[in-house]
Amino acid sequence: MIKSTALKFMGIVVFLFSLSVHADVIEVNCSQGHELQAAVGQASENTTIKVTGTCNGPVEITKNGIKLFGGDGSSKAIIQKPNYIPFPVNLLVIDGATRVEVSGFELRNGLSGVDGKGNASFTLDSVNIIDNIMGINLSSATAALHDVVITDNGVRVAAVGLNAVDGASVIVSGTVEISNILAFAINLLSNSSLKIDKNGTLNSHHNLMGGQISVNSSFFVDEGASANFYDNQLIGFSINTGSTGMLFNSNLTTRNNGLDGLDVVSAANFEVDGMSQIISENNGREGISVDNSTINLFGFFSTAPGFPKITSNNNGSNGFQIEASSKLDIGRNASIIALNNGKAGVSLDDGSSAFLQSSDINNNQTSATNENVTADLIATFGSRVTFSNANNIGLAACDVSSISRGDVICKKGNVFGE
Repeated sequence: MIKSTALKFMGIVVFLFSLSVHADVIEVNCSQGHELQAAVGQASENTTIKVTGTCNGPVEITKNGIKLFGGDGSSKAIIQKPNYIPFPVNLLVIDGATRVEVSGFELRNGLSGVDGKGNASFTLDSVNIIDNIMGINLSSATAALHDVVITDNGVRVAAVGLNAVDGASVIVSGTVEISNILAFAINLLSNSSLKIDKNGTLNSHHNLMGGQISVNSSFFVDEGASANFYDNQLIGFSINTGSTGMLFNSNLTTRNNGLDGLDVVSAANFEVDGMSQIISENNGREGISVDNSTINLFGFFSTAPGFPKITSNNNGSNGFQIEASSKLDIGRNASIIALNNGKAGVSLDDGSSAFLQSSDINNNQTSATNENVTADLIATFGSRVTFSNANNIGLAACDVSSISRGDVICKKGNVFGE
Protein backbone atom coordinates (compact mmCIF):
# COMPACT_ATOMS: atom_id res chain seq x y z
CA MET A 1 0.00 0.00 0.00
CA ILE A 2 2.82 2.42 0.88
CA LYS A 3 4.68 1.47 -2.31
CA SER A 4 1.56 2.05 -4.44
CA THR A 5 0.97 5.49 -2.90
CA ALA A 6 4.58 6.46 -3.47
CA LEU A 7 4.40 5.46 -7.13
CA LYS A 8 1.23 7.53 -7.64
CA PHE A 9 2.94 10.53 -6.01
CA MET A 10 5.99 10.11 -8.24
CA GLY A 11 3.69 9.93 -11.27
CA ILE A 12 2.10 13.24 -10.33
CA VAL A 13 5.52 14.84 -9.88
CA VAL A 14 6.66 13.58 -13.27
CA PHE A 15 3.41 14.78 -14.90
CA LEU A 16 3.74 18.28 -13.49
CA PHE A 17 7.39 18.41 -14.48
CA SER A 18 6.41 17.50 -18.03
CA LEU A 19 4.19 20.58 -18.15
CA SER A 20 7.32 22.73 -18.38
CA VAL A 21 6.69 25.02 -15.44
CA HIS A 22 8.82 28.16 -15.72
CA ALA A 23 8.15 30.92 -13.19
CA ASP A 24 4.68 32.26 -14.09
CA VAL A 25 4.28 30.30 -17.35
CA ILE A 26 3.02 26.73 -17.73
CA GLU A 27 2.99 24.93 -21.08
CA VAL A 28 0.32 22.30 -21.64
CA ASN A 29 0.11 19.99 -24.65
CA CYS A 30 -3.12 18.00 -24.42
CA SER A 31 -2.11 15.95 -27.47
CA GLN A 32 0.73 14.55 -25.34
CA GLY A 33 -1.52 13.54 -22.49
CA HIS A 34 -1.32 16.68 -20.37
CA GLU A 35 -4.48 17.67 -18.53
CA LEU A 36 -5.46 21.31 -18.65
CA GLN A 37 -7.50 21.14 -15.43
CA ALA A 38 -4.48 19.79 -13.56
CA ALA A 39 -2.37 22.69 -14.77
CA VAL A 40 -5.02 25.26 -13.86
CA GLY A 41 -5.48 23.68 -10.45
CA GLN A 42 -1.82 23.84 -9.52
CA ALA A 43 -1.15 27.28 -11.04
CA SER A 44 -0.73 30.26 -8.73
CA GLU A 45 -2.42 33.59 -9.33
CA ASN A 46 -1.28 35.63 -12.36
CA THR A 47 0.02 32.55 -14.17
CA THR A 48 -0.01 32.25 -17.97
CA ILE A 49 -0.87 28.80 -19.30
CA LYS A 50 0.04 28.16 -22.94
CA VAL A 51 -2.10 25.38 -24.39
CA THR A 52 -1.88 23.28 -27.54
CA GLY A 53 -3.90 20.30 -28.77
CA THR A 54 -7.40 19.11 -27.88
CA CYS A 55 -8.18 19.19 -24.16
CA ASN A 56 -11.04 17.72 -22.19
CA GLY A 57 -13.36 19.82 -20.08
CA PRO A 58 -14.56 20.76 -17.62
CA VAL A 59 -11.87 23.30 -16.74
CA GLU A 60 -12.58 25.46 -13.67
CA ILE A 61 -10.73 28.68 -12.87
CA THR A 62 -11.04 30.06 -9.33
CA LYS A 63 -7.78 32.06 -9.06
CA ASN A 64 -7.30 35.67 -10.10
CA GLY A 65 -5.17 36.70 -13.04
CA ILE A 66 -5.03 33.34 -14.82
CA LYS A 67 -4.30 33.66 -18.54
CA LEU A 68 -5.10 30.82 -20.94
CA PHE A 69 -3.45 31.22 -24.33
CA GLY A 70 -4.43 28.72 -27.01
CA GLY A 71 -2.98 30.13 -30.22
CA ASP A 72 -3.12 32.86 -32.83
CA GLY A 73 -5.36 33.22 -35.88
CA SER A 74 -6.77 29.94 -37.16
CA SER A 75 -4.49 27.86 -34.95
CA LYS A 76 -6.52 27.42 -31.78
CA ALA A 77 -6.39 24.97 -28.92
CA ILE A 78 -9.64 23.07 -28.28
CA ILE A 79 -11.60 22.37 -25.12
CA GLN A 80 -14.39 19.84 -25.59
CA LYS A 81 -16.63 17.43 -23.75
CA PRO A 82 -14.74 14.16 -23.21
CA ASN A 83 -16.21 11.13 -24.94
CA TYR A 84 -16.27 9.09 -21.71
CA ILE A 85 -18.80 11.47 -20.08
CA PRO A 86 -22.29 10.66 -21.41
CA PHE A 87 -23.94 13.94 -20.39
CA PRO A 88 -23.08 17.58 -21.28
CA VAL A 89 -20.70 19.50 -19.01
CA ASN A 90 -19.75 23.15 -18.69
CA LEU A 91 -16.46 23.33 -20.57
CA LEU A 92 -14.86 26.43 -19.06
CA VAL A 93 -16.09 27.61 -15.66
CA ILE A 94 -14.86 30.89 -14.17
CA ASP A 95 -16.09 31.02 -10.59
CA GLY A 96 -15.35 34.16 -8.56
CA ALA A 97 -12.01 34.80 -10.27
CA THR A 98 -11.12 38.24 -11.65
CA ARG A 99 -8.72 39.45 -14.35
CA VAL A 100 -8.98 36.13 -16.17
CA GLU A 101 -7.97 36.20 -19.86
CA VAL A 102 -8.79 33.47 -22.38
CA SER A 103 -7.55 33.82 -25.97
CA GLY A 104 -7.17 31.62 -29.02
CA PHE A 105 -9.54 28.74 -28.15
CA GLU A 106 -12.37 26.71 -29.63
CA LEU A 107 -14.92 25.41 -27.12
CA ARG A 108 -17.28 22.74 -28.40
CA ASN A 109 -19.94 20.17 -27.52
CA GLY A 110 -20.59 21.28 -23.93
CA LEU A 111 -23.56 22.22 -21.79
CA SER A 112 -22.16 25.74 -21.89
CA GLY A 113 -18.99 26.80 -23.61
CA VAL A 114 -18.23 29.36 -20.89
CA ASP A 115 -19.94 29.61 -17.51
CA GLY A 116 -19.15 32.74 -15.48
CA LYS A 117 -20.50 33.22 -11.97
CA GLY A 118 -19.82 34.49 -8.45
CA ASN A 119 -18.80 38.02 -9.48
CA ALA A 120 -16.15 36.69 -11.83
CA SER A 121 -14.67 39.01 -14.46
CA PHE A 122 -12.90 37.81 -17.58
CA THR A 123 -11.98 38.51 -21.19
CA LEU A 124 -12.53 36.25 -24.19
CA ASP A 125 -10.42 37.14 -27.22
CA SER A 126 -10.46 35.25 -30.53
CA VAL A 127 -12.61 32.46 -29.10
CA ASN A 128 -15.00 30.25 -31.11
CA ILE A 129 -17.85 28.67 -29.13
CA ILE A 130 -19.41 25.93 -31.25
CA ASP A 131 -22.19 23.34 -30.84
CA ASN A 132 -22.85 23.95 -27.14
CA ILE A 133 -26.35 23.91 -25.65
CA MET A 134 -25.57 27.38 -24.27
CA GLY A 135 -22.71 29.43 -25.69
CA ILE A 136 -21.93 31.79 -22.80
CA ASN A 137 -23.84 31.72 -19.52
CA LEU A 138 -23.30 34.55 -17.02
CA SER A 139 -24.77 34.95 -13.56
CA SER A 140 -23.52 37.95 -11.55
CA ALA A 141 -20.38 38.04 -13.69
CA THR A 142 -18.68 40.41 -16.15
CA ALA A 143 -17.43 39.30 -19.57
CA ALA A 144 -15.52 41.33 -22.16
CA LEU A 145 -15.89 39.73 -25.60
CA HIS A 146 -13.50 40.57 -28.44
CA ASP A 147 -13.72 38.76 -31.78
CA VAL A 148 -15.92 35.96 -30.44
CA VAL A 149 -18.04 33.56 -32.53
CA ILE A 150 -20.99 31.66 -31.03
CA THR A 151 -22.66 29.26 -33.45
CA ASP A 152 -24.10 25.83 -34.17
CA ASN A 153 -22.51 24.05 -37.12
CA GLY A 154 -25.56 21.93 -37.88
CA VAL A 155 -25.64 19.74 -34.78
CA ARG A 156 -28.83 21.65 -33.79
CA VAL A 157 -28.28 21.64 -30.04
CA ALA A 158 -27.57 25.34 -29.39
CA ALA A 159 -30.57 26.71 -27.48
CA VAL A 160 -29.14 30.05 -26.26
CA GLY A 161 -26.13 31.92 -27.56
CA LEU A 162 -25.43 34.53 -24.86
CA ASN A 163 -27.34 34.32 -21.57
CA ALA A 164 -26.80 36.95 -18.86
CA VAL A 165 -28.80 37.17 -15.61
CA ASP A 166 -28.71 38.60 -12.10
CA GLY A 167 -26.76 41.78 -12.78
CA ALA A 168 -24.34 40.28 -15.28
CA SER A 169 -22.45 42.61 -17.61
CA VAL A 170 -21.25 42.07 -21.18
CA ILE A 171 -18.92 44.38 -23.12
CA VAL A 172 -18.46 43.76 -26.86
CA SER A 173 -15.48 44.95 -28.91
CA GLY A 174 -14.05 43.90 -32.23
CA THR A 175 -16.65 41.68 -33.91
CA VAL A 176 -18.96 39.31 -32.04
CA GLU A 177 -21.02 36.95 -34.21
CA ILE A 178 -23.96 34.84 -32.97
CA SER A 179 -25.78 32.55 -35.40
CA ASN A 180 -27.82 29.37 -35.89
CA ILE A 181 -29.26 29.35 -32.36
CA LEU A 182 -32.48 27.41 -31.77
CA ALA A 183 -34.05 29.93 -29.36
CA PHE A 184 -32.51 33.20 -28.12
CA ALA A 185 -29.26 34.36 -29.65
CA ILE A 186 -29.05 36.96 -26.85
CA ASN A 187 -31.03 36.76 -23.62
CA LEU A 188 -30.40 39.41 -20.93
CA LEU A 189 -32.52 39.32 -17.78
CA SER A 190 -32.79 40.82 -14.30
CA ASN A 191 -30.70 44.00 -14.22
CA SER A 192 -28.02 42.83 -16.63
CA SER A 193 -26.30 45.02 -19.23
CA LEU A 194 -24.90 44.76 -22.73
CA LYS A 195 -22.57 47.43 -24.10
CA ILE A 196 -21.08 47.53 -27.58
CA ASP A 197 -17.86 49.47 -27.16
CA LYS A 198 -16.57 52.15 -29.52
CA ASN A 199 -16.26 50.85 -33.10
CA GLY A 200 -17.39 47.36 -32.05
CA THR A 201 -19.80 45.22 -34.08
CA LEU A 202 -22.43 42.75 -32.89
CA ASN A 203 -24.07 40.52 -35.52
CA SER A 204 -27.00 38.24 -34.65
CA HIS A 205 -28.45 36.30 -37.57
CA HIS A 206 -30.16 33.08 -38.67
CA ASN A 207 -31.46 32.40 -35.16
CA LEU A 208 -35.01 31.80 -33.96
CA MET A 209 -34.92 35.10 -32.01
CA GLY A 210 -32.19 37.64 -32.63
CA GLY A 211 -32.09 38.87 -29.06
CA GLN A 212 -33.91 40.42 -26.13
CA ILE A 213 -33.01 42.86 -23.35
CA SER A 214 -35.54 42.17 -20.60
CA VAL A 215 -36.53 42.68 -16.96
CA ASN A 216 -34.89 46.00 -16.08
CA SER A 217 -31.76 45.37 -18.12
CA SER A 218 -29.88 47.82 -20.36
CA PHE A 219 -28.39 48.04 -23.84
CA PHE A 220 -25.90 50.70 -24.98
CA VAL A 221 -24.20 51.13 -28.35
CA ASP A 222 -21.26 53.52 -28.18
CA GLU A 223 -19.77 55.85 -30.75
CA GLY A 224 -18.91 54.27 -34.11
CA ALA A 225 -20.33 50.89 -33.07
CA SER A 226 -23.10 48.87 -34.71
CA ALA A 227 -25.62 46.17 -33.81
CA ASN A 228 -27.12 44.11 -36.64
CA PHE A 229 -30.04 41.68 -36.33
CA TYR A 230 -30.99 40.00 -39.59
CA ASP A 231 -32.50 36.85 -41.10
CA ASN A 232 -33.91 35.66 -37.77
CA GLN A 233 -37.06 33.55 -37.89
CA LEU A 234 -39.14 35.60 -35.44
CA ILE A 235 -38.24 39.02 -34.00
CA GLY A 236 -34.92 40.65 -34.78
CA PHE A 237 -34.39 42.50 -31.51
CA SER A 238 -36.56 43.32 -28.48
CA ILE A 239 -36.17 45.70 -25.54
CA ASN A 240 -38.90 44.93 -23.03
CA THR A 241 -40.21 44.69 -19.47
CA GLY A 242 -38.83 47.88 -17.95
CA SER A 243 -35.53 47.75 -19.83
CA THR A 244 -33.68 50.61 -21.55
CA GLY A 245 -31.66 51.02 -24.72
CA MET A 246 -29.51 53.83 -26.05
CA LEU A 247 -27.61 54.60 -29.23
CA PHE A 248 -24.95 57.31 -29.19
CA ASN A 249 -23.41 58.17 -32.58
CA SER A 250 -23.97 54.54 -33.54
CA ASN A 251 -26.17 52.29 -35.69
CA LEU A 252 -28.79 49.58 -35.19
CA THR A 253 -30.00 47.54 -38.19
CA THR A 254 -32.81 44.97 -38.31
CA ARG A 255 -33.46 43.34 -41.69
CA ASN A 256 -35.28 40.35 -43.16
CA ASN A 257 -36.62 39.02 -39.87
CA GLY A 258 -39.73 36.82 -39.99
CA LEU A 259 -41.85 39.03 -37.72
CA ASP A 260 -40.87 42.45 -36.33
CA GLY A 261 -37.53 44.10 -36.85
CA LEU A 262 -37.40 45.99 -33.52
CA ASP A 263 -39.79 45.72 -30.56
CA VAL A 264 -39.80 48.24 -27.71
CA VAL A 265 -42.55 46.91 -25.47
CA SER A 266 -43.84 46.47 -21.90
CA ALA A 267 -42.72 49.70 -20.23
CA ALA A 268 -39.40 49.89 -22.07
CA ASN A 269 -37.54 53.01 -23.22
CA PHE A 270 -35.20 53.54 -26.18
CA GLU A 271 -33.13 56.73 -26.51
CA VAL A 272 -31.36 57.68 -29.76
CA ASP A 273 -28.88 60.57 -29.79
CA GLY A 274 -26.14 62.16 -31.88
CA MET A 275 -25.54 60.92 -35.43
CA SER A 276 -27.24 57.61 -34.67
CA GLN A 277 -29.39 55.69 -37.10
CA ILE A 278 -31.86 52.82 -36.88
CA ILE A 279 -32.69 50.99 -40.11
CA SER A 280 -35.50 48.41 -40.09
CA GLU A 281 -36.28 46.98 -43.52
CA ASN A 282 -37.90 44.01 -45.23
CA ASN A 283 -39.24 42.44 -42.03
CA GLY A 284 -42.28 40.18 -42.28
CA ARG A 285 -44.52 42.15 -39.93
CA GLU A 286 -43.85 45.51 -38.23
CA GLY A 287 -40.65 47.37 -38.91
CA ILE A 288 -40.73 48.86 -35.42
CA SER A 289 -43.35 48.01 -32.78
CA VAL A 290 -43.78 50.17 -29.66
CA ASP A 291 -46.26 48.93 -27.04
CA ASN A 292 -46.74 50.75 -23.71
CA SER A 293 -43.25 52.17 -24.22
CA THR A 294 -41.29 55.14 -25.59
CA ILE A 295 -38.80 55.88 -28.37
CA ASN A 296 -37.06 59.26 -28.13
CA LEU A 297 -34.87 60.76 -30.87
CA PHE A 298 -33.50 63.91 -29.32
CA GLY A 299 -30.28 64.75 -31.19
CA PHE A 300 -28.73 66.76 -28.37
CA PHE A 301 -25.24 65.90 -29.65
CA SER A 302 -26.19 65.85 -33.33
CA THR A 303 -24.12 67.99 -35.71
CA ALA A 304 -26.23 67.56 -38.87
CA PRO A 305 -29.92 68.08 -39.67
CA GLY A 306 -31.97 64.91 -39.98
CA PHE A 307 -29.98 62.98 -37.37
CA PRO A 308 -30.59 60.93 -35.39
CA LYS A 309 -32.80 59.10 -37.87
CA ILE A 310 -35.01 56.02 -38.03
CA THR A 311 -35.74 54.44 -41.40
CA SER A 312 -38.47 51.77 -41.54
CA ASN A 313 -39.17 50.74 -45.14
CA ASN A 314 -40.59 47.80 -47.08
CA ASN A 315 -41.95 45.92 -44.10
CA GLY A 316 -44.91 43.55 -44.42
CA SER A 317 -47.21 45.50 -42.10
CA ASN A 318 -46.63 48.95 -40.56
CA GLY A 319 -43.37 50.82 -40.63
CA PHE A 320 -44.07 52.01 -37.07
CA GLN A 321 -46.80 50.44 -34.91
CA ILE A 322 -47.27 52.72 -31.86
CA GLU A 323 -49.93 51.46 -29.44
CA ALA A 324 -51.14 51.15 -25.83
CA SER A 325 -50.31 54.70 -24.70
CA SER A 326 -46.86 54.62 -26.29
CA LYS A 327 -44.86 57.64 -27.43
CA LEU A 328 -42.73 58.36 -30.50
CA ASP A 329 -40.91 61.66 -29.97
CA ILE A 330 -38.86 63.08 -32.85
CA GLY A 331 -36.96 65.95 -31.29
CA ARG A 332 -34.15 68.34 -32.15
CA ASN A 333 -32.54 67.71 -35.57
CA ALA A 334 -34.12 64.24 -35.74
CA SER A 335 -36.28 62.61 -38.42
CA ILE A 336 -37.97 59.38 -39.49
CA ILE A 337 -38.52 57.81 -42.90
CA ALA A 338 -41.32 55.28 -43.51
CA LEU A 339 -41.79 54.24 -47.15
CA ASN A 340 -43.37 51.36 -49.05
CA ASN A 341 -44.70 49.43 -46.07
CA GLY A 342 -47.57 46.97 -46.46
CA LYS A 343 -49.92 48.99 -44.26
CA ALA A 344 -49.32 52.43 -42.75
CA GLY A 345 -45.97 54.12 -42.48
CA VAL A 346 -46.94 55.16 -38.94
CA SER A 347 -49.94 53.70 -37.09
CA LEU A 348 -50.95 55.22 -33.74
CA ASP A 349 -53.57 53.46 -31.61
CA ASP A 350 -55.05 53.29 -28.12
CA GLY A 351 -54.05 56.65 -26.67
CA SER A 352 -50.58 56.81 -28.19
CA SER A 353 -48.81 59.98 -29.32
CA ALA A 354 -46.20 61.13 -31.83
CA PHE A 355 -44.26 64.33 -32.40
CA LEU A 356 -43.03 64.39 -35.99
CA GLN A 357 -40.69 66.78 -37.75
CA SER A 358 -38.58 66.70 -40.93
CA SER A 359 -40.02 63.25 -41.66
CA ASP A 360 -40.89 61.47 -44.92
CA ILE A 361 -43.88 59.09 -44.69
CA ASN A 362 -45.08 58.11 -48.16
CA ASN A 363 -46.01 55.37 -50.63
CA ASN A 364 -47.29 52.98 -47.98
CA GLN A 365 -50.43 50.70 -48.04
CA THR A 366 -48.73 48.42 -50.61
CA SER A 367 -50.70 45.38 -49.36
CA ALA A 368 -53.73 47.08 -47.82
CA THR A 369 -56.25 46.66 -50.63
CA ASN A 370 -58.70 44.89 -48.30
CA GLU A 371 -58.30 47.31 -45.40
CA ASN A 372 -60.96 49.88 -44.48
CA VAL A 373 -58.27 52.53 -44.04
CA THR A 374 -55.32 52.98 -46.38
CA ALA A 375 -53.14 55.89 -45.32
CA ASP A 376 -49.49 56.73 -44.71
CA LEU A 377 -50.22 57.83 -41.15
CA ILE A 378 -53.20 56.57 -39.13
CA ALA A 379 -54.27 57.75 -35.64
CA THR A 380 -57.10 55.89 -33.88
CA PHE A 381 -58.78 55.38 -30.49
CA GLY A 382 -57.78 58.56 -28.70
CA SER A 383 -54.29 59.00 -30.19
CA ARG A 384 -52.58 62.36 -30.77
CA VAL A 385 -50.06 63.57 -33.32
CA THR A 386 -48.14 66.84 -33.65
CA PHE A 387 -46.70 67.75 -37.06
CA SER A 388 -43.90 70.30 -36.93
CA ASN A 389 -41.26 71.65 -39.28
CA ALA A 390 -41.32 70.51 -42.90
CA ASN A 391 -42.82 67.04 -42.85
CA ASN A 392 -43.49 65.23 -46.13
CA ILE A 393 -46.49 62.98 -45.44
CA GLY A 394 -48.75 61.49 -48.09
CA LEU A 395 -52.16 60.86 -46.49
CA ALA A 396 -52.71 61.32 -42.74
CA ALA A 397 -56.00 59.95 -41.35
CA CYS A 398 -57.41 60.43 -37.85
CA ASP A 399 -60.61 58.90 -36.49
CA VAL A 400 -63.06 61.11 -34.56
CA SER A 401 -61.49 60.20 -31.21
CA SER A 402 -58.00 61.30 -32.22
CA ILE A 403 -56.56 64.79 -32.55
CA SER A 404 -53.75 66.41 -34.52
CA ARG A 405 -52.10 69.78 -34.92
CA GLY A 406 -49.37 71.36 -36.98
CA ASP A 407 -48.37 71.67 -40.63
CA VAL A 408 -50.14 68.51 -41.88
CA ILE A 409 -53.92 68.13 -42.12
CA CYS A 410 -55.10 64.87 -40.59
CA LYS A 411 -58.20 63.92 -42.59
CA LYS A 412 -61.28 62.57 -40.87
CA GLY A 413 -64.74 61.36 -41.80
CA ASN A 414 -65.02 59.41 -45.03
CA VAL A 415 -61.53 58.01 -44.71
CA PHE A 416 -62.84 55.86 -41.86
CA GLY A 417 -66.41 55.57 -43.09
CA GLU A 418 -67.53 57.77 -40.20
